[in-house]
Amino acid sequence: MYIAEKDNKYFSFGTTSGGISLNHYQFSSFTLTGEIIDAWEFDLDTISVLQSKYYNDVSTVQQSNYITGTFKGAVSEKFYGTLFKFNNNFSDTLGLYSFNILPGNGTQIRSHLSVNSNKFILGGCLLDIDFNLYPSFMETDSLGSIIWRKNFFCGSNCQLVPFHIAQASDGGYFFTCAEVHNSGGSGADFYEYTAIIKTDSLGNEQYRLHPGQPNLYAVRGWVLPTDDGNYITAYSDPMLGVLDENPQINPDRAIWLYKYDIEGNTLFEESLIDFLPLSDFGNRFPYYISQMIKTTDGNIVIVGNAGQLFWGFILKVTQQGEPIWIRLIKFPPQSEGNDAGGEYTQVYGVTQTTDGGYIMAGEYFSSPGNIYPQGIQTAFAAKVDEYGCLEPGCQIGDGVAENTKANLGLKVFPNPASELINISVAESVKVKKVRVYEVMGRVVLVQAMYQSPQPPSPRGSSISVDVNNLSPGMYLLEVETRDGYREVKRLVIE
Repeated sequence: MYIAEKDNKYFSFGTTSGGISLNHYQFSSFTLTGEIIDAWEFDLDTISVLQSKYYNDVSTVQQSNYITGTFKGAVSEKFYGTLFKFNNNFSDTLGLYSFNILPGNGTQIRSHLSVNSNKFILGGCLLDIDFNLYPSFMETDSLGSIIWRKNFFCGSNCQLVPFHIAQASDGGYFFTCAEVHNSGGSGADFYEYTAIIKTDSLGNEQYRLHPGQPNLYAVRGWVLPTDDGNYITAYSDPMLGVLDENPQINPDRAIWLYKYDIEGNTLFEESLIDFLPLSDFGNRFPYYISQMIKTTDGNIVIVGNAGQLFWGFILKVTQQGEPIWIRLIKFPPQSEGNDAGGEYTQVYGVTQTTDGGYIMAGEYFSSPGNIYPQGIQTAFAAKVDEYGCLEPGCQIGDGVAENTKANLGLKVFPNPASELINISVAESVKVKKVRVYEVMGRVVLVQAMYQSPQPPSPRGSSISVDVNNLSPGMYLLEVETRDGYREVKRLVIE
């Protein structure tokens, strides 16, 4: 599932794998406060005979949206890699190109990088007649013509499974894969590494990195450029390899940050083990990373799953590997107390929104239980603020360096109120913005104190805010200063 913010609304994209909607891309649009505007489907069978969908990846270039994926033929049962071009609001297709490169069982496309409107780098796998995987890396133009293609290998009884593509500053690329050894086995020889393959601009391999310790599974690598001209990868180590034994749970499992330069020289490799939360039983969660993005404030946000898919997570770190905050996510909120035998929340992706917050896309599943007697499997979108909070103020007191603990001397009066409230702060405080939230996290009022380059409100000033249009009830009022400090007060509207 994928969510983008366009034209003052959100657009979501996903696929289905069963029921009436088999063979459909599904799209929807909804307001910035979560109300559905429209929903529609794109029938893949009108383009070609396809049965199921895998590994979809989305990007936007110059008002067009590109979706790469893999489909399985209903008759041949072969896999076909695809590149779709949609218009800006996903309402119409502008092109479809399919790839079946290797004689055998076909081609899978798992990730792509849109360099420009006429240059795409695709990462996928070729399947021979025995379903052996050969990772392939290729450049195509906007018409789907292959400019060059390179294959990569990791030895006997080993498979490279593509995960992510990033462009390097020298015109080349970073191609990250899961390097799976003894993938058909079930014994002590089975293990997995993150492989970061650096190539030149034509896909020729220059070097290969394997972050992590030799006896640890290092999974789900992702590459981002940093502002100092280097690169950073996040990965996790949920399992531990033990000589002549089956893989064991790693008791010190964590998320790692690995920074390196364009030549592949390691700058640091740091574990976040001392920062990450423990489970209710005092154990460490296994983490699996789904996506990693650079934020507008120069930091990094990572999303994925924790605790064998029972929870999602969103984590913010600096480019120097310092953790800022982490939130564990379980959706939907009404599932609290579910006694189902099986339940999980998966966060697949994240997009930063224009208000500085984030919107996550994912999937929730529950087997039959007291909350969902028939069971449920559904996609979800979750909007959080710049601190990863569903409800404003969750960052207060959590001990992270996000400028939340300053004493602003904040006073709100009258409270309860019906028409107008007054806000006063300490003499040294310069107020930048006032927000009012519903208790479930939806912003219902924003009042900016200044527009750059004009100065903010005077120090220690009293601010009046009109709340006449708010319905009676409980709200949260947040004051943000020019220095980035925030304080939250409860507000009652009569």
